[in-house]
Amino acid sequence: MFSCFTLRRNNYWRIIAISLLLPAMLILLMVYYNNSQTARFATIKDELQVQLVDPLPKNQTKKDDFTTKIHQRMKERVAHVQKTCQELGIRHDMNKMRDELIYSDQYKTIFCQIPKTGITHWKYLFADMDDIELKKGTTGFSKKYKEYQITGEEKDKRLMDPNWFKMTVVREPFERLVSAYRNKLLHPRGLVMTNESETMRAFLSKKDISNKAYKESNWKGPTFSDFVNYLVLNNPESVTNGNLHWMKFTSLCQPCDFHYDIIAHQETVAEDSKYTLKLIGAPEDPTLDPAYKHHTDDDLVFQFFSTVKPRERVFQLYNILLDDYIIFGYPPPPILKQLSKNA
Repeated sequence: MFSCFTLRRNNYWRIIAISLLLPAMLILLMVYYNNSQTARFATIKDELQVQLVDPLPKNQTKKDDFTTKIHQRMKERVAHVQKTCQELGIRHDMNKMRDELIYSDQYKTIFCQIPKTGITHWKYLFADMDDIELKKGTTGFSKKYKEYQITGEEKDKRLMDPNWFKMTVVREPFERLVSAYRNKLLHPRGLVMTNESETMRAFLSKKDISNKAYKESNWKGPTFSDFVNYLVLNNPESVTNGNLHWMKFTSLCQPCDFHYDIIAHQETVAEDSKYTLKLIGAPEDPTLDPAYKHHTDDDLVFQFFSTVKPRERVFQLYNILLDDYIIFGYPPPPILKQLSKNA
């Protein structure tokens, strides 16, 4: 009787244990299945992403260390742009994308050029690729080159054609603004830049910025502080619909709306150029400099930005350009930390 009772009690606890264990096992199995499915879908997504990003150049093998290295760099840049655009939910007005793009019919490549990123170098390359007879190094080169740029429906057709390589070049945004100011506004050349200077004076005068020169005839052009004040106070007009030399990258070439196969950086121009020419099957350029010879360094950026008054304009400008920094993978400029320390 006692052993029968003990047996029954043991069976009872076995039933309880099994009833508790089965759900736990089912939960573990479901978790394992879901994780394995998630991993499987992530793997498929990664494989599709690799297929979406620029492929290795034809006839190249992994033994080519340079090609493999720069291919990985480009893959990471393109993937980063796609990811951050999606996360930020950025879309643009397709009708406002920059016109007059550089192209090569022979190598089926279209290039959205951003001023002050070393684009003259790329114009030379494209001129050579299609045997365009232009005299390099002359002041009329860029103006003459406009005849060989593509616009309107023909531009859109090539941008949407998956058989064409799409490329653009970017640069550290604060460096680019310093370069634009020094080259275009410090000593304005030509009617266009003179008019830009006058536009800034009129705008800043209306904003009552404390500087008598805005309303006097001895105006000699904007200081760098004036330039930054204009960009911030006239935002978003000045950085989305203004002068091409200081418009945002995301406004000029709309990387969130078009898939670019090549995203070159001015800071790595030599390697990026060499890789690009390999990718599209064009002859290499034997005269390529290892770095852009007019590169603006951090010291020069600090020299100019430290003159900006009021100081918060520098931080406001960074906030305006934040999309360009994040989407193209540039870290915050060191000047922000330096100004914070000196505050």
